[in-house]
Amino acid sequence: RPPTPAQLPTHVGGFVGREQDLAELDATLTGDRDGSGIAVLTGTAGVGKTALAVHWAHRVRERFPDGQLYVDLRGYGPDRQLDPEQALAGFLRALGLDGASIPNELAERSARFRSMIAGRRMLVVLDNARTVDQVRPLLPGTDACVALVTSRDALTGLGAREGARRIALARLSSDEAGRLLAALVGDMGAGSPESTARLLDQCARLPLALRIAADLVRVRPSRGIDGLVNELADERDRLDLLDVADDPYSAVRVVFSWSCQQLSSGTLRMFRMCGLHPGASFDAYSLAALAGSRRRDALRAIDVLVRAHLVDELPEGRFQLHDLLRAYATELVEEAESEVDRSAALDRLLDYYIAAGSVAARLAGHRGTEVDVETTSDTPDLEAQDGLAWLDAERPNLIAVASTCRSDRAIALGRVLTSYLYLGAHLDDAVKLQTRTLEAARELGDKSAEADASRYLGVAEYARGQHHIAATLFEQARAGYAEVGDVRGQAASANTLGGTWWMAGKPRLAIQYFEQAVALFRESDDRQSLSSPLANLAYLHGRLGDHEPAFDYAREAMAVADESGDENRRAHALINLARLSERTGRLDDALAYGDQVLPLVRDGGVRSLKDEALMVLGAVHRRLGDDETAERLLEESIEHSRTVGKDSAMAEALNELALTRHAAGDSATAGRIHRGALDAATAAGVRHEEARAWDGLGDVQAALGDQDAARESWQRALAIYRDLDVPEAESTRGKLGQLD
Repeated sequence: RPPTPAQLPTHVGGFVGREQDLAELDATLTGDRDGSGIAVLTGTAGVGKTALAVHWAHRVRERFPDGQLYVDLRGYGPDRQLDPEQALAGFLRALGLDGASIPNELAERSARFRSMIAGRRMLVVLDNARTVDQVRPLLPGTDACVALVTSRDALTGLGAREGARRIALARLSSDEAGRLLAALVGDMGAGSPESTARLLDQCARLPLALRIAADLVRVRPSRGIDGLVNELADERDRLDLLDVADDPYSAVRVVFSWSCQQLSSGTLRMFRMCGLHPGASFDAYSLAALAGSRRRDALRAIDVLVRAHLVDELPEGRFQLHDLLRAYATELVEEAESEVDRSAALDRLLDYYIAAGSVAARLAGHRGTEVDVETTSDTPDLEAQDGLAWLDAERPNLIAVASTCRSDRAIALGRVLTSYLYLGAHLDDAVKLQTRTLEAARELGDKSAEADASRYLGVAEYARGQHHIAATLFEQARAGYAEVGDVRGQAASANTLGGTWWMAGKPRLAIQYFEQAVALFRESDDRQSLSSPLANLAYLHGRLGDHEPAFDYAREAMAVADESGDENRRAHALINLARLSERTGRLDDALAYGDQVLPLVRDGGVRSLKDEALMVLGAVHRRLGDDETAERLLEESIEHSRTVGKDSAMAEALNELALTRHAAGDSATAGRIHRGALDAATAAGVRHEEARAWDGLGDVQAALGDQDAARESWQRALAIYRDLDVPEAESTRGKLGQLD
């Protein structure tokens, strides 16, 4: 069952008024709507668009049992606006799609999103949009879903083309503003009708400013509304130079300014530092790093800022600023802190992120990611199970900060995050970060770092299916390592080149690179790393029918893995031995190897290989005639592959399942499964499984009496088998010969 996302922000407290606007929104759910199911809330900054959208969304959420999606597009304010590609990646993940399965192109992501929500009743809230182009790819393609967009812009294009209902949100009426102020202030600090009316004007009848003003009254009730009005009037004189005609922001600056004057100097500086943080949200550790203080001091200041409505508290100990307050904090930090001091603050933040990220990556099981960096900031006490959670929470900030940091720190951050981003299938972020790392290495003239960045970027492009781009990057990396005399780096690049050319359908060339990798790892005396190219050679020779060398390589890989005690390497070696034993008819050996690997992939730390182990065991049981066990194992493998987004493994398991169904006499089902394998293999660029799918389809079509279709399918399979130079070509050629 697909997941049911529930992404709506916390319900806004003290909501008043907006009855007419709520009725307009309700009309999108009834026959009164024009069929588009799209509503656009427009209005000036701070007018309460988000509050109204969230309030209404919570009110009608029961109408959308398949879930509610929410994203802040960050169209305005200091933060860089969110690209629709990024927003779609978040939606697709929330809908259960693994990062490795997320398409690279915007149009493909948008199409996949619409396909995944087709037939589902969902609410999609697109908050703080700037342009129509930012919104359009995120719109559902079905009337069963409703999209609610908020923006300072009218987004008239959505009305003209998509038929969106536009609701222009005015500032609160005097009556609504008065009711909100009364609800917020309560019995404390009541003022005269004249003072109350004056305060509403000073706050431009904007809900955000009214909430801050009400808090000022509650903090010092003896001053009351009357005293606050006089003090705000005096403060306006100092801010007149900032006024812009018809800009409500110039009015609420006065309220912001007065609220900040009530803060201690330390808390005020902490608020300014919020404007320096490059991310959309932050925690107390990162704010303390910016300020050069201890975490406990940051927490005390944040507590004051939250009570003063200058900072919003989010779940899991995170915080953010409304975009108006973010803009104001940015102005303050640029006025109060010199460029040198701001740069030093960002350096402290980077050092904290690199230090904490290095620990988190190590605890999450990512080897070779440690970076030795000194930091004076407090760092969280990350336990093993929390390392991955920290990386997931901070990932947007880590990527954002990498784009602006100094070159040496960008390189360090790239090294820390490489394994996490790749294994977590955060491929867009991996490409973005490693592109920046490559630029930084070239800026510094650091050839070794440039080679590393080329290889890491190649790994990310390889995972995205861009095999030829990856091959070019790996060649650049290999040349760079050779220039600096890094033999181990050359070996690692040769190994990745072998995998790339195998996926591109050139197995003989792949074997040459794997053999180079083995020789270079031996030369560098890195025996542990030998297991990877040895396992690759075992797999590839087995595919080509060269079973004797395949077993030799697999056994040596097993010996290396046993020496190292590395569960991942051991699981790889066992799967290779099981696969080879199954292909050569040594089914008892294959079962024994499979029994050894299952605990590692099901209960141990090597779950990334679970699909392959289950697939091999399923194939063994199919050959033993135990169709029930074979189907159970293969279906578990397919489900795991689908969950983690491994189309290549899913294609192989689907082909095996189709063979099982065909052998059981269910040819029609087998044909449908082979077509699913063909789709998965094509998406992953795995030509061998593509050929197996065509070959199996030909068998099914021949069994069903469609000789012409069978001939075409076998011809397609044979063309790929010949290109790959694999032994299956002979068998398929024989089938075609029987038709002639």
